[in-house]
Amino acid sequence: MERKLLNFCAGPGAVPEEVLQEAHDQLLDYQNSGMSILEISHRTKWFEDIYDEARQLIREMLQIPDHFDVLLLQGGATLQFYMAPLNLAIEGKTVDVLHTGHWSGKAITDIKRVSPVRVVASSEESGHTHIPEVTASDFNPDSPYVYLTSNNTIYGTQWREFPDTGGVPIVADMTSDLFSRHLDFSKFGVIYASAQKNVGIAGVTLVIVRHDLAERCPDNVGTIMQYRTHVKRPKVYNTAPVFSIYMMLLVLRWMKRQGGIDGLSKVNAEKAKRVYATVERYDLYDSRVNPKDRSEMNVCFHLKGGKDQEFVDEALKRGIYGIKGHREAGGIRISLYNPVTLEAVDQLVDFMDQFAANQR
Repeated sequence: MERKLLNFCAGPGAVPEEVLQEAHDQLLDYQNSGMSILEISHRTKWFEDIYDEARQLIREMLQIPDHFDVLLLQGGATLQFYMAPLNLAIEGKTVDVLHTGHWSGKAITDIKRVSPVRVVASSEESGHTHIPEVTASDFNPDSPYVYLTSNNTIYGTQWREFPDTGGVPIVADMTSDLFSRHLDFSKFGVIYASAQKNVGIAGVTLVIVRHDLAERCPDNVGTIMQYRTHVKRPKVYNTAPVFSIYMMLLVLRWMKRQGGIDGLSKVNAEKAKRVYATVERYDLYDSRVNPKDRSEMNVCFHLKGGKDQEFVDEALKRGIYGIKGHREAGGIRISLYNPVTLEAVDQLVDFMDQFAANQR
């Protein structure tokens, strides 16, 4: 199977070649069932096996403790902006928030529909070019939870170490860096992530929720919006996104073959190192992110002299796709999610070298 473009898009992101090939092979006839994987019912044994294996691999790879549940839902991380406070907010108490960009801003808007919010720290004044420094004393020990976005795709910043919140559980949107590193689950109450960056395609959202917090939801919240509804069902509550979960399973198997989190984290670090080194090698490329807060998933920079669009256009001619920055930040954004290969990064770096040389 031949592909003409290297996908560095922020989402949906790249999918491993061998995963695409396997899905292609099963598209017309899934495991000799006589049916396409696109036609398989969510109530069949075929899907139950897919669902169970996917959840088991998630647990295994992330080393999720037994007192957390693994849910495969729909609606993207955007739905979780509202679903999380619906389930976890406590009347009369204020949610602490760490505001580091566009997506945490959207989450704040939805949390406020349910609960008072206190912004503990923000990077807004700097244009979200850094991660604010906080200590345990900055947080209210009576807060229902602390909300943060672990990786900021638009600005290229990342929480490299998660804050000490004094025991208040963190609710984290980890859409763009889950499965890229190991996690200390003792800090978290809920982690959620849309699949289409590091672990599959759009249509399924992974939610990891602590047992006790899943029981906190008021009874007047709609049934499908309660975490405990999905926790207590032995199988899916409603019609599941079968194909999206199937693709997630294939990517999970692929990640396990790469050495799991240990193997992926080493490759991710090397990919980011090569791109950032190239950015720093030339005066043409301007990274505005505090170096210690740089994301390993999204490398963001501008070109001096207003050459951003020229860079994007030339890159596309070389088969390099999806590098234009988000409309809110502009510039260039190189997304280095798990399926992006070192070989693809080397081709990108070669292009960056050549483009810089041609500007002299």
